[in-house]
Amino acid sequence: MVTRPRYYLVTCAGAPNYGDELITATWLRYLARHAPDADVVVDCVRPEYARAAMSVLHPRVTFTETLWMLCLAEADKEVPEAIAAVQAKVRAANRSAAVDVLAGSDVVHLVGGGLLNGLYPWATGLVAGVVAAAAESGGRSGVTGQGLCPQRPETLAPLRELMATLTVADVRDEPSARLLALDGVQATADDVFLEPAATHRADPDAPEVMVCAQSDIVPAFNGSTEAPKIVEFLLATMRLWRVPADRIGFVECFPGLDNQVHDLLKEHMPDVRFHPVAEILRDGLPLRPGQTWVSTRFHPHLVAAMAGVGGVAVSVRPDYYDVKHQSLIDQGSGWRLGTLHEIPQRPPAGGFARQTLERLRHKKMSVAETLYEL
Repeated sequence: MVTRPRYYLVTCAGAPNYGDELITATWLRYLARHAPDADVVVDCVRPEYARAAMSVLHPRVTFTETLWMLCLAEADKEVPEAIAAVQAKVRAANRSAAVDVLAGSDVVHLVGGGLLNGLYPWATGLVAGVVAAAAESGGRSGVTGQGLCPQRPETLAPLRELMATLTVADVRDEPSARLLALDGVQATADDVFLEPAATHRADPDAPEVMVCAQSDIVPAFNGSTEAPKIVEFLLATMRLWRVPADRIGFVECFPGLDNQVHDLLKEHMPDVRFHPVAEILRDGLPLRPGQTWVSTRFHPHLVAAMAGVGGVAVSVRPDYYDVKHQSLIDQGSGWRLGTLHEIPQRPPAGGFARQTLERLRHKKMSVAETLYEL
């Protein structure tokens, strides 16, 4: 009888959200290349969607929502109580067969993203489950490429205790590392730097300007989103840059949210080209030399800069997006960071230098090799 290693990935895939799908796909490609005979489990938000989109990326991948359901069932509790409840379920003698799979894995790995922060305090339960499952199996545990800003004191203290027990604790930016203040924590980069080649495609017919803009986390005095304010900013920017609508592309990253901006923009610029998330995940972002981006979202900034394309990152929430975008700028993306309150000049060419990409990829490869021992 062949005993196969089992690698258990906990991810935000399935919403779908471009960045989370991209990160999950990155790790599946890595494991397909280095461990094609291993059993890989992806524990995610909506396994039925993730399965349809990503089952081809590893020959032995399966999809579930086990740890997510354990965690969300305790989401209304205070963080310490939720942690204790999730860990008790993982350790229970009468646990389900699905939890047995989690608690019998050789590696239990919460992949990267912007989840472990004060906006989602319940997500600390995912780390608690990772730690408890690895303790049950005697396997290795890891959190990689996470951004922790902004934080709450009541969340940070228990998160720090959990992170201190991991085999690998890796964050994607220096502010997150400073928050944890743990000797064993590495600050490398976003997980997507592990597999940069599969994220984009060269397209000579791609639009001259690409826009990715959201209306889901824009603070307003009444708590509502401000799609009209974002569209006003985009229209003013395109007028300043003298770019006609038929040379503009709009990239969808989160269906149902980004569409609010796109549909309103389309009323003013009907010839704008639309690139749905399913297309850009399947084919890659359409990029070309001389292209310029305007993006409120983090991963289009990252991917375009990896391909040597410049742009403007627009922060729609200073305590969250400033840190994310600034981390890429500090690493060498060549982009500019702005706000909705100032119409930017069109930036010059940007993008990561080749040696910078190699250095960041090497850092992520070192994290992967330590966690998976491959």
